[in-house]
Amino acid sequence: MTDPTGQNGPSGSVPPTSDGNGSPEGTASPAEQNAAPDQSSAPDQPATATENGTGQPSSNGAAPQAPSAGEPAAPGAYPPPSADAQQSYGQQAPYGQQPPSQQPAQPLQGQPYAAPGQPYPGSAYGAQPPAGQPPRKGMRPWAWWLIGGGAALVVIIVVAVVVAVVVSANSGAKPVADQYLSAISKGDAKAANQLARVDTSDEKDALLTKGVLSNAVKHITDAKVTKLASSRSSDLTYATVTYELGGKAYHSQIELDKDSKGWYVRQGLTFNLPVSTAASAASDAGYTLKGGDVAITTDNYDVVAYPGVYRAEAPNEFFTLSDDVQVTVAPDAATTLKDLKLTPSKAYIDDVQKQVDAHFDKCAAMTDYYDIEDCGIELGFPDNVMITGAKVAVKVGEYPEVEVNDSDDYNLFKLGDGSISATITGSTYDGGTGSEQIEAGAGYTSADISIKDGKVVVDFD
Repeated sequence: MTDPTGQNGPSGSVPPTSDGNGSPEGTASPAEQNAAPDQSSAPDQPATATENGTGQPSSNGAAPQAPSAGEPAAPGAYPPPSADAQQSYGQQAPYGQQPPSQQPAQPLQGQPYAAPGQPYPGSAYGAQPPAGQPPRKGMRPWAWWLIGGGAALVVIIVVAVVVAVVVSANSGAKPVADQYLSAISKGDAKAANQLARVDTSDEKDALLTKGVLSNAVKHITDAKVTKLASSRSSDLTYATVTYELGGKAYHSQIELDKDSKGWYVRQGLTFNLPVSTAASAASDAGYTLKGGDVAITTDNYDVVAYPGVYRAEAPNEFFTLSDDVQVTVAPDAATTLKDLKLTPSKAYIDDVQKQVDAHFDKCAAMTDYYDIEDCGIELGFPDNVMITGAKVAVKVGEYPEVEVNDSDDYNLFKLGDGSISATITGSTYDGGTGSEQIEAGAGYTSADISIKDGKVVVDFD
């Protein structure tokens, strides 16, 4: 028998005795177990005792623990499992059922009580924790704080790096943009070209020179960078700039980039110039800006200049500009120049005259009647000599004078009569051979005149 006082504890050496029903003394019989009320359906009771680590009630009324295998159960302690329960030890009962003759295990202190047949808290669905192993516990609250704080720190670092890169890029691009705008405002094309790496030997950029920009009637003012936007994949930076020109506000965009030599202006503040649309052949000659030596024509329309107001000039020495014409170079400036009136200069007329004289010398060297007329010398009809087979001798005493009255018809120039004589020699109508003097003079002559490589070129039709 066990010590009714419970003082021997689970370490007593008294062997268990039978109660005559095949069950060890102190263990409820199967009938008694079946008669016991279902503890799982009983309402939770407040704990009135704590364990003292010996498996016995402590002096403060703690609830007893089940004895170890082979030890007698103390009065009021958990009964040992029956044979059926021992046989099924370690096996999971079907969902919603309890092993026969086995009471549900008491939950450990501090853990929630699981009803029979229900999943143990913290375990897989329907699984019971192994014997002697405490149930799994959830992640500590402080761990979640630690994970969240680490993630937030990573985000902060990434943002800081991105901001640092952007600030670093902008800090290098903006000073260059500021210097570039300042140079244009001061008319310093040399400084602007260095920042933009402009090669003025390229015909397209031939007017981006100090001679042109310094002679501008008006320069931009109050120029400043208002916004920078950097590329995420490169150093390419877009700068929005504002400025004033002639009392009007403008805004444009320039591009900056960086290479081994540093920051530079990749796409600068330059704009195309308007093209002359005057109803004149002289409009083909175009015009240029004061201080420049490249003509803006319909064939050379991609020439650019820095923003400003410029004075137009004749493209070369062969023309004169009758009026004072100003050209505005800006984002919304006109693309055509309608009031441009060019007049051929004395140098132009002299060059054309020389080529006309040479042309009439060529015509005078011909001998066929019809060839001479096609060349531009008009011949009279002979009275006695037949034209067929005849030879004509032409002598130019005074070359026809070139006349250009206005810029609208200088291309189809006019010629004076000049002084030309001609003699035809051939068969006569009476069967003989003879010669006679015939009239001759400058006939209708058409020619195309152009300026090529700084020279006047006359192409006769």
